[in-house]
Amino acid sequence: MQQPDPLPRNIDGYVGDSLYPSSFHADFSPSSLDVMLLHAAIQPPRCGKQSFTMVDIGCGDGLGLIAHAASCPDAHFVGIDAMPGHIERGQRIIAELGLDNIELRCETFSDALSAAPIAADYAAVQGVWSWISPQNQDAMLKLISHSLNPDGIAAIGYNCLPGWTPIASFQKLVGALAEGLTGSPTERFDQAVALTRAASKAGMAVIGEEHFEWLAELQAQLPADYFAHEYLNGHWQPLWSGEAIATAATHDLHFVGPARPDRLRDDFAFKKAQREQLQATINRGTREIMADMFLNCWFRVDLYSRGPAEQCSETAVKSARLDSFWIVNKPPSEAEYRTQTAAGTIRFDNQSAQAILKRLDNGPASLRQICDSGEAGTAADILNVADALFIAKLITPVNPSAANSSATRFNQWLLDPVHKMPPINAIATQHGPLSAPAGEIAARIGDINFRTRCGLDPDSR
Repeated sequence: MQQPDPLPRNIDGYVGDSLYPSSFHADFSPSSLDVMLLHAAIQPPRCGKQSFTMVDIGCGDGLGLIAHAASCPDAHFVGIDAMPGHIERGQRIIAELGLDNIELRCETFSDALSAAPIAADYAAVQGVWSWISPQNQDAMLKLISHSLNPDGIAAIGYNCLPGWTPIASFQKLVGALAEGLTGSPTERFDQAVALTRAASKAGMAVIGEEHFEWLAELQAQLPADYFAHEYLNGHWQPLWSGEAIATAATHDLHFVGPARPDRLRDDFAFKKAQREQLQATINRGTREIMADMFLNCWFRVDLYSRGPAEQCSETAVKSARLDSFWIVNKPPSEAEYRTQTAAGTIRFDNQSAQAILKRLDNGPASLRQICDSGEAGTAADILNVADALFIAKLITPVNPSAANSSATRFNQWLLDPVHKMPPINAIATQHGPLSAPAGEIAARIGDINFRTRCGLDPDSR
């Protein structure tokens, strides 16, 4: 019997002999991106429609994208990744679920440029930029611009400085030591960490016990395969945000603003003196570097428009924000009406917050529906409090309900032990995919109150 070809140890410096863990990143969901765009006074590409096209560049096995496809039957999804093992696994899942609104392509970024443009409304690029060679970075940015509609939006996530500064020496030594080792990527990483610990104990100015304590905490939370991909890539290099913004602009990708909820509003993220310094800094890229230094930021997700984005009127923004749909993430009785940010403690124990959570406990709803009930205060009150609830992770933006979604089938498939799939931190709903700890998915789907809150069919277990 012919043996399969061994996996390449690396693909242009990227770890090639293990598959990246299946993952879902809520910050890249169109519903979340739309919220961030509206706060930047930018009209979302889909303009409230259920139909849209989304491309995931560097999609891994695409399971997170598949959760989107199962939840959004009127949308179309395309995943691109250079590793055959990723695409083979994803295509097998798509076939088992019978989905016809998603396709996965095994292509390098350079190869994908020769295909017809995808004409995507949204492009998601998670983590790739700071893990690949300069040549592939250039091809990646060209592919993003090539894949987007003229009014399309890209969300690009990457490791950034200064947050990674304390870890850079640790990564450099672990990566260098692993080069001369044998075994699987996880085995090479573990051996290299052990060698690094021994060197640190011999007396090292830049790597101490705090690094290994920090690593142990991460290892308790993340799949083992993740660490080889994070630390053993030959071109690992966190980016300065201002330099990333300037480089993207050379590919007609124009920075719109941050995409993570912790940067939703400057008055929630920064102290007054910090805001004054940011406002006095004219250059946008320089301002983002300063912001990252205030926050000691280690990971960014940034929004880019293809070509300069057109600003919406204040009236249009307010109307679109009221039309946005939301779910509540936990029973209102468990909610703490405050959250801690870098700027301090935000408190929102008021009538509007209580009314919003009470209404959403009965299922997803738009802010306009909550406003029209007359129980949550004025539209301005509702919009202001919704921001705080979003940053506090008490509510999550979602889509209006989609008819004939495959959400139930996806969740049943996810829980079927016959597939022996790696865990993923997501479930599918008729309102879009939602984050959920991988170990709690079965319990959540079995909870009638949870299914009510997120709009799942009551009989969807």
